[in-house]
Amino acid sequence: MTKRFFGLSLPNYKGNKGRVDFYCCYEVSPIANVPHGMVHIHILPRTYSKTYYIGPTSKTETAYDYTSNWLKENGYTYDEVEHYFERYDERTIVSHDDETNELIIYCPVKKQE
Repeated sequence: MTKRFFGLSLPNYKGNKGRVDFYCCYEVSPIANVPHGMVHIHILPRTYSKTYYIGPTSKTETAYDYTSNWLKENGYTYDEVEHYFERYDERTIVSHDDETNELIIYCPVKKQE
Protein backbone atom coordinates (compact mmCIF):
# COMPACT_ATOMS: atom_id res chain seq x y z
CA MET A 1 0.00 0.00 0.00
CA THR A 2 1.30 3.44 -0.93
CA LYS A 3 1.79 5.79 1.99
CA ARG A 4 0.30 9.14 1.05
CA PHE A 5 0.47 12.40 2.88
CA PHE A 6 -0.48 15.93 1.99
CA GLY A 7 0.80 19.48 2.27
CA LEU A 8 -2.09 21.87 2.80
CA SER A 9 -2.12 25.66 2.28
CA LEU A 10 -4.91 27.91 3.43
CA PRO A 11 -7.06 29.84 0.95
CA ASN A 12 -5.73 33.24 -0.14
CA TYR A 13 -2.11 32.37 0.64
CA LYS A 14 -0.91 33.89 -2.64
CA GLY A 15 0.56 37.35 -2.30
CA ASN A 16 1.01 36.99 1.45
CA LYS A 17 4.28 38.73 2.33
CA GLY A 18 4.43 37.25 5.84
CA ARG A 19 4.36 33.74 7.13
CA VAL A 20 1.95 31.30 5.54
CA ASP A 21 0.28 28.49 7.48
CA PHE A 22 1.19 25.13 5.98
CA TYR A 23 -0.07 21.83 7.33
CA CYS A 24 1.47 18.39 6.89
CA CYS A 25 -1.48 15.99 6.79
CA TYR A 26 -2.55 12.38 6.66
CA GLU A 27 -5.96 11.26 5.49
CA VAL A 28 -7.78 9.34 8.21
CA SER A 29 -11.13 7.66 8.56
CA PRO A 30 -13.02 7.68 10.83
CA ILE A 31 -12.26 10.88 12.69
CA ALA A 32 -11.64 9.84 16.25
CA ASN A 33 -9.86 11.49 19.12
CA VAL A 34 -7.34 13.87 17.60
CA PRO A 35 -4.08 13.75 19.61
CA HIS A 36 -3.02 16.84 21.55
CA GLY A 37 -1.21 19.32 19.29
CA MET A 38 -2.96 18.09 16.14
CA VAL A 39 -5.99 19.54 14.36
CA HIS A 40 -8.72 18.10 12.18
CA ILE A 41 -9.22 19.80 8.81
CA HIS A 42 -12.20 18.74 6.73
CA ILE A 43 -11.91 19.43 2.99
CA LEU A 44 -15.27 19.96 1.36
CA PRO A 45 -16.04 18.57 -2.08
CA ARG A 46 -15.36 21.15 -4.82
CA THR A 47 -13.87 21.38 -8.26
CA TYR A 48 -10.07 21.13 -8.29
CA SER A 49 -7.46 21.30 -10.98
CA LYS A 50 -5.07 18.36 -10.77
CA THR A 51 -1.50 18.97 -11.92
CA TYR A 52 1.11 16.22 -12.03
CA TYR A 53 4.64 17.48 -11.46
CA ILE A 54 7.87 15.56 -11.99
CA GLY A 55 11.14 17.36 -11.31
CA PRO A 56 13.30 18.98 -8.66
CA THR A 57 11.50 20.41 -5.64
CA SER A 58 13.27 23.71 -6.25
CA LYS A 59 11.18 24.17 -9.42
CA THR A 60 7.74 23.13 -8.13
CA GLU A 61 6.47 26.68 -8.77
CA THR A 62 6.63 25.94 -12.51
CA ALA A 63 3.73 23.53 -12.01
CA TYR A 64 1.70 26.32 -10.41
CA ASP A 65 2.61 28.62 -13.32
CA TYR A 66 1.45 25.93 -15.75
CA THR A 67 -1.82 25.55 -13.82
CA SER A 68 -2.42 29.31 -13.78
CA ASN A 69 -1.93 29.50 -17.56
CA TRP A 70 -4.18 26.50 -18.18
CA LEU A 71 -6.94 28.05 -16.08
CA LYS A 72 -6.81 31.34 -18.00
CA GLU A 73 -6.84 29.57 -21.37
CA ASN A 74 -9.80 27.37 -20.41
CA GLY A 75 -12.14 29.83 -18.70
CA TYR A 76 -11.35 29.01 -15.07
CA THR A 77 -10.01 30.95 -12.14
CA TYR A 78 -8.82 30.00 -8.67
CA ASP A 79 -11.58 29.55 -6.11
CA GLU A 80 -10.08 31.30 -3.11
CA VAL A 81 -12.48 29.85 -0.53
CA GLU A 82 -10.88 26.42 -0.15
CA HIS A 83 -7.48 24.93 0.66
CA TYR A 84 -4.79 24.15 -1.87
CA PHE A 85 -3.02 20.86 -1.35
CA GLU A 86 -0.19 18.75 -2.68
CA ARG A 87 -0.16 14.96 -2.51
CA TYR A 88 3.11 13.24 -1.70
CA ASP A 89 4.15 9.61 -1.55
CA GLU A 90 7.35 7.56 -1.64
CA ARG A 91 8.26 9.07 -5.05
CA THR A 92 8.32 12.59 -3.62
CA ILE A 93 11.49 14.27 -2.46
CA VAL A 94 13.85 11.49 -3.35
CA SER A 95 16.45 14.25 -3.23
CA HIS A 96 15.85 18.01 -3.36
CA ASP A 97 17.14 18.41 -6.91
CA ASP A 98 16.30 14.95 -8.21
CA GLU A 99 14.56 15.12 -11.61
CA THR A 100 12.40 12.09 -10.69
CA ASN A 101 10.58 13.66 -7.70
CA GLU A 102 6.81 13.39 -8.19
CA LEU A 103 3.83 15.11 -6.63
CA ILE A 104 0.26 16.01 -7.49
CA ILE A 105 -1.03 19.54 -6.94
CA TYR A 106 -4.73 20.24 -6.33
CA CYS A 107 -5.97 23.83 -6.69
CA PRO A 108 -9.60 24.83 -6.03
CA VAL A 109 -11.06 26.29 -9.24
CA LYS A 110 -14.30 27.71 -10.61
CA LYS A 111 -15.58 28.76 -14.03
CA GLN A 112 -15.03 32.43 -14.73
CA GLU A 113 -18.20 34.46 -14.62
